[in-house]
Amino acid sequence: MSMNKLGAAVALALLAAPAFAAPTENNTLYIGGATAVDRTLFEGLVDQTNGICDGAQAINVYTKAANLGGFANWTVHCTVRAGLGALSGTEIGVAKVSLGSEYGVDPVADGLAAFAGQNITFANPAACGTATAVPADATNSRLAYTLSPSCGNTAPTAPQAGVSDVEPALFGSSASVKSRLINNGAAVTPFTMPVSTNLYRALQVAQGLTGACASDTAATQSEACTPNVTIAQVRALMSQTVFATAQLFGSGTDFGTTYTAVDPTILICRRGDTSGSQRSFERLYFGQNCGGRTPVLTIANDPSVTFGGVNCKTTGCGFSATNFISTQAPNYIYQASGSGQVENCLDWAAGNNTFAVGVLSADRQPNDTTKRFRYIKIDGVLPTVENVLSQKWVHSTENVVTQPTGTSPNLAAFNTGNRQAIFSLVLNGLRNPVNVAKTHSLPAVVGIGRLGLTIRPNPTYAPLASDTSSTRPVAPTIRAASNSAPVNNCTEMSVAGEDVIKF
Repeated sequence: MSMNKLGAAVALALLAAPAFAAPTENNTLYIGGATAVDRTLFEGLVDQTNGICDGAQAINVYTKAANLGGFANWTVHCTVRAGLGALSGTEIGVAKVSLGSEYGVDPVADGLAAFAGQNITFANPAACGTATAVPADATNSRLAYTLSPSCGNTAPTAPQAGVSDVEPALFGSSASVKSRLINNGAAVTPFTMPVSTNLYRALQVAQGLTGACASDTAATQSEACTPNVTIAQVRALMSQTVFATAQLFGSGTDFGTTYTAVDPTILICRRGDTSGSQRSFERLYFGQNCGGRTPVLTIANDPSVTFGGVNCKTTGCGFSATNFISTQAPNYIYQASGSGQVENCLDWAAGNNTFAVGVLSADRQPNDTTKRFRYIKIDGVLPTVENVLSQKWVHSTENVVTQPTGTSPNLAAFNTGNRQAIFSLVLNGLRNPVNVAKTHSLPAVVGIGRLGLTIRPNPTYAPLASDTSSTRPVAPTIRAASNSAPVNNCTEMSVAGEDVIKF
């Protein structure tokens, strides 16, 4: 081996190894809950300009998955950069587990290391695969770090902070749980009903979107080629008021021979009840979970399905073809444990000549191979960032970052060491528009415009005219001057006091 190659190999080995001792347990903040802000949370740590971590020191990333593609279930160890107050120069850890929003509510309020029959574990830095140096990424403005994939689990651990797509009230949380939490408003997440790619094609045929539209890809999908359904059809599908395409679109609707499913029954790929995505969808499309409102329809569920000892309606189940076919397919409802599992369900349907619809936040990235689903128009509008900003797309909720307070048995752990100070830095990163805007970098959907999260304005003022710029993507239906605080997703979907979602 030449000296140049040897030197490069040594340098790579040095970079791949931690250059400092792991932070103490008291300097590690454990966060549980929703997946929607996982990327923003990660960017808030490693952004070259706005990040918490010092790029001149070693940054170590440990993830349960084989890579960081989904930005879920990771632990980061780094040194806090200069200029961030008393923590500058301090070695810290931030760990995130993505099990659903309610795991960022009850476990944080009550200091639980297990919830709804499931242990809460994080990526364990002591049990990972071979580390690889990841160079600085100018495109995404990320610092260099060392990635250790395929990590094992820590011992069950109670998260000291959480993230939820909605405030605890929409889970029906008890008065004691709600009194033990502070809910900090953070990002604004749009939600929608994606469809399997084969149903997307069938709708194109039925609506005369043929010719060049018939060969569009996830990367070239255009607004002109995107089929549309009405809000009434969304509710009919998701409530199983109708089960088949003929019932929904009329028996005379021609979907063409290529895109006629073997079984006309439409599969629902939804989430379990601990999911904030699920609760958000129910609130936004059905008016569920809000006191004083009696929804005409409710989203379909099946409380009888269990798999591996888990009740799928309650916590959601992992997806496999065997699991789905043996336990859930007969009911045409799959209740998923995570957004990635919803994507797997939609992809399975596309590959097995079955029509399917799903529940997802509009920041997920479809493709034409392993994530075969598409976003469609609802009442003529796509769930793009631009449409959120212009108030055309109103199906969004403001998520919260939770911390223990009051009589919470978790408060002592939150206040131990530097966890509270780390929490403040993390919350600021989640509210940073530069970090939030990175969720818009979805090359597979550039044809229909940016998809991703937006942010809330300061709770003391209404959105500004300049907030429509890409550098400060603020959702104007959130935090209007008349309802600046606290977070209340049952009332904030309004403009000038009028409910913008019609039930």
